[in-house]
Amino acid sequence: MVQQHSPIIYKVASFYVDQTQTLDDLYQETVLNLWKAFPNFRKECTVSTWVYRIALNTCVSFFRRKKNKPVHIGIQFEIEDEPEDRELINKLYAIELI
Repeated sequence: MVQQHSPIIYKVASFYVDQTQTLDDLYQETVLNLWKAFPNFRKECTVSTWVYRIALNTCVSFFRRKKNKPVHIGIQFEIEDEPEDRELINKLYAIELI
């Protein structure tokens, strides 16, 4: 069933990613969700429609998780060995310890 409907899964996943590795990861996650959901498949629709909905829900969830990840921004600055700079360093360490 998965092999027969893999074009549907790849088509849906391709709208949500732009890298091949992520596309493969999303495909694998969709197949896993299909596997988990199969016992609850009530056959009220065609298999292709069911696969499409599982793929779409998996992709939307993936996109939301990816969108809500915080972005890490590194802060780098140079400090001279001046008394004012030493005071700044001490304040920064004090903030970090709190």
